[in-house]
Amino acid sequence: MKLGRNSVQVILSASLLTGCAGSNLDFNERDLNGEDQNLGGGGFKERTFANPPTPTPTVIIKNPVCESFDTGNQGSDARNGLLSQEIVYVPAAQSGSIHNFASFFELDPMTNQSVPRYSIDREVIIHRVDVFSRQFSQGFFSMSDPTMALSIPGTDETLNEWFGMQYSANLRLPADRDEGLYEFMLIADDGSNLRIDTGSGLQTLIANDGVHAEKAKCSAVEKIVEMKRDSNFPIQLDYFQGPRYHIAMTLLWRRLDNAEVATHVADVECGKQANDYFFDSHTSTPKAPFNGLLNRGWEVVPADAFFLPGEDTTNPCL
Repeated sequence: MKLGRNSVQVILSASLLTGCAGSNLDFNERDLNGEDQNLGGGGFKERTFANPPTPTPTVIIKNPVCESFDTGNQGSDARNGLLSQEIVYVPAAQSGSIHNFASFFELDPMTNQSVPRYSIDREVIIHRVDVFSRQFSQGFFSMSDPTMALSIPGTDETLNEWFGMQYSANLRLPADRDEGLYEFMLIADDGSNLRIDTGSGLQTLIANDGVHAEKAKCSAVEKIVEMKRDSNFPIQLDYFQGPRYHIAMTLLWRRLDNAEVATHVADVECGKQANDYFFDSHTSTPKAPFNGLLNRGWEVVPADAFFLPGEDTTNPCL
């Protein structure tokens, strides 16, 4: 796709610094492909203030699962990280009903709100989104008991398939990265969705939902994000694992100059899907297509770009 230099519309600009409001998206406002139809009563909302805004309260993290996918890449600030407040899941016997992330939720007839069908009240923290394709059989371990994997409630079965998390964080530009226009890519196995609030509520940046093999989806040119030194954008990242054992969840970005934006063409790897295409799933070793992305200016979004939601929430997993 080619666009004239003056015809590009950057709809996700950094013109407004926003805080963190709600946390759960109303999943009943989404279609089966995971696209947001509207935000209803959930998500982050644009707010106006007659006086300076009251800081968002610090989030109290009780007994988290730390770096559940064992990537080990930490940021330099004690506030760095992404937080999921719970783990949603379904028993294997009900796995045939899972088609996307929204399938883990149902409508509560009493409140008319979307709630998890099944959930484990345990926070999950990751330092950055860099889960290269790998085998995932060991399950989750809490900080209070790193020797005992979380089991499916009511059973002694390790939770390693048919689960999901919704991570929240604030996205900022690290001091060693340049201001400018950034496009994003999300590689996932199985489904994952990225939403961002640059001033007008959470908007879908990438929809990579569904049960599928390792797959790359990219943000469109109309959704390029302008990152400035004071940018502080709330984001939500859905991820779910379908059938065992392969998992992948990797978020990349690339800074574009004005000429690249004006003549933007999606990267050749956008939309590619196949097991072991970007990574060797047995060793997590990057393969030629992923190394090609790095050579073309893509990079895994660094841990220093993610800040836990809330005012001065610190990461207990560091």
